[in-house]
Amino acid sequence: MNLKNNRHFQFLFLCLLYFVLFVPSINADNPPDLEHFSVELPGNVITNIQFKLTIDPGTTLEEPYIYIDNVLQRDLKIKADGNNYIVESLILTSAGKHVFTVKIGNETKELEVLCLPGILTLLPPVIAILLALLFRQVIIALVTGVWLGASILAGYNPLLGLFDTITNYIKNSVTDPDRASILLFTTLLGGMIGVISKNGGTLGVVKSLKKFAKNPRRSQLATWFMGLFIFFDDYSNTLIVGNTMRPITDKLYVSREKLAYIVDSTAAPVTSIAVVTTWVGFQISLIATSFQNLGIEYSPFITFIESVPFQFYSILAIFFVFLIISSGRDFGPMLKAERRARTEKKVLADEALPMADLNPEILTPPENIPYRWYNALFPILYVIIGTLAGLVIDGSQKLKASGVTLSGNFLTNLKEIFSSADSFKILLIVSFTGCIVAIVISLAQKLLSLAQSMEALVAGLKSMLMAVIILILAGAIGDICSDLGTADYISSVLRGGLPIYWLPVATFLTAAFISFSTGTSWGTMSILTPLVIPLSFKMAHSLGMPFDESFRILLITIASIMGGAVFGDHSSPISDTTIMSSIASASDHIHHVKTQIPYAAITALFAAIVCLIPTSIWGLSPAILLPLSFILMAILIRLLGKKE
Repeated sequence: MNLKNNRHFQFLFLCLLYFVLFVPSINADNPPDLEHFSVELPGNVITNIQFKLTIDPGTTLEEPYIYIDNVLQRDLKIKADGNNYIVESLILTSAGKHVFTVKIGNETKELEVLCLPGILTLLPPVIAILLALLFRQVIIALVTGVWLGASILAGYNPLLGLFDTITNYIKNSVTDPDRASILLFTTLLGGMIGVISKNGGTLGVVKSLKKFAKNPRRSQLATWFMGLFIFFDDYSNTLIVGNTMRPITDKLYVSREKLAYIVDSTAAPVTSIAVVTTWVGFQISLIATSFQNLGIEYSPFITFIESVPFQFYSILAIFFVFLIISSGRDFGPMLKAERRARTEKKVLADEALPMADLNPEILTPPENIPYRWYNALFPILYVIIGTLAGLVIDGSQKLKASGVTLSGNFLTNLKEIFSSADSFKILLIVSFTGCIVAIVISLAQKLLSLAQSMEALVAGLKSMLMAVIILILAGAIGDICSDLGTADYISSVLRGGLPIYWLPVATFLTAAFISFSTGTSWGTMSILTPLVIPLSFKMAHSLGMPFDESFRILLITIASIMGGAVFGDHSSPISDTTIMSSIASASDHIHHVKTQIPYAAITALFAAIVCLIPTSIWGLSPAILLPLSFILMAILIRLLGKKE
């Protein structure tokens, strides 16, 4: 039989093909039985910590029955929320796998939940941090932490955990839109620095600033002042200040560790307390959500402004850097690094693995070209001014599109604009066009050919490869901590019977621990703010405290979240801002962490003991406690510190 000419066969074949390809997808998209229900439940939970179960009953009118490990749960409070049923206060007390069965009418659904011991959620970040500090191999440490966490989530299966590490966590870290923007911003800024190094702009800046930065102390002060000046964004601050000042501090033999410390301590601390920054919108939105849920009719923006005097860690961190620089004294590992730089003329230790290398032969300027400072300054100013202008334009357009009319004073309007702007998009656009500006300047003055400019650009991009890998892995371990519920476990400590006047101190310590463990200050704030603001409010209400007194405790507690988050972020080797400080300063990352931790820890002790406890328990004013801290810190540096 000739099948080609058999029309009946062809018709039957097409019908069969239609049913195979299309009918299953139609049935999947439009299930015929509309009475089927769905259940949402976390894939893993933590022992003795509440979680939620959500049931969408479809068109079924009957109430659900819930079984845990085949035992009917008769005492659960099932409440209707719109079209769904919700059980909010579920708790499992034993670790291991548990089976949840939901039955509505004649239909049942089963879901398996992995319940983890709380202490187990700390293992991945703790192991990563310990390995990084002990063996100075950040990439191996981070991969190990991610793999360990993925293995736990895969039912303690190390092989499945390895597959998830690669195909899930590392891949998702790269593809996350905000994280991808940070990666591109970092590499593009590296490309721009490569071009201005090649065209002699960087050496021009060094030559010009020599008039002021004639010695190591002055170069450090210039770095500190620049860190204060670029207050609007911590990422821009870190990368611009570090890359701009590194050639100058290198010429004067300031250690890369010291440069990284100054850069790191004038980035997040400055940005977290300045009135108009990319942080402000995020901080205020967290406060606003909590206020709305509690029915508090008070401006979240004014609340943030009033909390700034109580952000003791950020204020003291900025001032401690100034005291260290102006005194010319250091102590601990930083003293060793500074003495090496001055006496041995080595800004890096022999065994150091710098996070960026922007000084290869390919970036050395051609012979006989002039070293002009403005060839470096113009692209950098373009990035600074372009970022500010971009935030204003983008934020204004978004507010206009949403129909919001600005009213009030200038700072309030600017806050609204910054809050609405897409800072990641602006940073990406500005860094990309900054590369173009640097190349155009080089071509216009005939300092470089197009081929030389592109060669320098690519070299600058390549220099950031190590940094990009570590940022990706830091993002992956942050996702692991989120999936494990690490922050939820740590923050559960706050739910105990704590006296209200000790709440700010406990909040500061908890925020520091969460931020140190997870490497994210923003993540810490987003976890603790919705928990601590209602806790402070309800504790004050139950004690019958006057409004002024209770609101003061609330302000101190909000400031403690931010201060603790910044401190933990400063000290953690898996923090993105700590990593970026090492990148911008081309420092060995672990050397940066080890030299910075003693300074950050002392600052945190002063913030907690000299400022936070007296102001929250005894009601003393920051106007008294901050100057007292400045004096005591100066005395301590005089006693502990030694000249390089």
